[in-house]
Amino acid sequence: MQPRTSLSKADAVLFCVLAGLLATLATGYSFGDGNHIGHLPIVMRVLDAEYLANDFFVNANDAGVGPRYYYARLLALAISVMPAHAVFLALTIVSKSLLALVTFHVAARLYPRAPLASVFAVAMVLCVESITLGAATALAEPRLEPALLVRPFALLSLWMALERRIFLSTALAMAAIPIHPLVGLEAAGIGLMAHCLHVLFPASKPADGIRARLRQLVGAGVCAMALLGTVYLLFGQFVERSLSTSQFIAILCYNRAPHHYVPSTFPTRGYLLTGCFLLAMWVAWHSWKRDASDPENPRKVLLANLVVVLLLCGGYLFVEVLPSRVFAAAQTFRTLFVVKWFGFLLFAGMAARAVGAKHDPASGWLLLLGSGLFQPVIALIATVFVAARDRFRASFGPGVLQILFG
Repeated sequence: MQPRTSLSKADAVLFCVLAGLLATLATGYSFGDGNHIGHLPIVMRVLDAEYLANDFFVNANDAGVGPRYYYARLLALAISVMPAHAVFLALTIVSKSLLALVTFHVAARLYPRAPLASVFAVAMVLCVESITLGAATALAEPRLEPALLVRPFALLSLWMALERRIFLSTALAMAAIPIHPLVGLEAAGIGLMAHCLHVLFPASKPADGIRARLRQLVGAGVCAMALLGTVYLLFGQFVERSLSTSQFIAILCYNRAPHHYVPSTFPTRGYLLTGCFLLAMWVAWHSWKRDASDPENPRKVLLANLVVVLLLCGGYLFVEVLPSRVFAAAQTFRTLFVVKWFGFLLFAGMAARAVGAKHDPASGWLLLLGSGLFQPVIALIATVFVAARDRFRASFGPGVLQILFG
């Protein structure tokens, strides 16, 4: 009997649920600290109108100011049925399980001939920290956050847009917007922009006529307007209009959270590590491009990451050089979580292909050794090593490599 080389759908779901459970319990889950210090009082005020009655922060959020309005009411509804600590723990496990499921699905689509890629990708997404430039790039936070709750929907929305299923992508993003107005909107926006680039600049002569391509662009535009309209309908009433653009940016970006908004204040080490991560991604992408089962997939990944890089450039230009209120509020360096996600998918695919190769399975494990903040350095070393071995093998054969590397 031949051993199975891939998981069934039921096994994949079970694996992702167990991965979400283990990642929650084994990677430092916490309740009541970090951002919870600002979230829990808002939730408690929804449950009890007299809670911290004289607190300025709680009163301001109770009046509808801020992006946590719907998130707080969702949690309050759940806490009215279950204890708060149980709600937070359960939602953390569910969120990480869904994130694992989305990652597993996309990895399986990208690497159908390397089933281990899905397993490796899930492990990296749930457990590896890696780049932190802009201090908002986490994929699987140790505690429940609004971004964690909607990230599975946001990433699936992004992938659906890359698959040209833009209306499903829009629906998923619209479901995420009430909980976090930026994560779903920006992920879907990246997918829609990459979709438009693919339509405008096809890799080969398109089979569709000009009218069909124009319909695709119009459809993407309609989806973008629907997303922006949703944000405006839900949060437009909360927008602060009494401040000028310069005052708004000075308070939000320079005084409150320069580590999120002002690129010139980010540590040099963060840029160096992010550069290593991007170089490692490029090496893994180039290696995958040559033998991808679907030649369109590498192009999709490249275009999505190109859009993120353009947004990052805008995050500097329109905050520090030509200040824009809208661009500042967008916090574009948050979109690095998309780069990180695709990077882990690329590293997992490269590792799975190397591990599955009969000539040298050990080299693939190098890509899985890195964790923590210096993971990009290890990833760069490992991707270059594996790619170099593959190039030498193709040029000189496995015999020479056996002599050189043992």
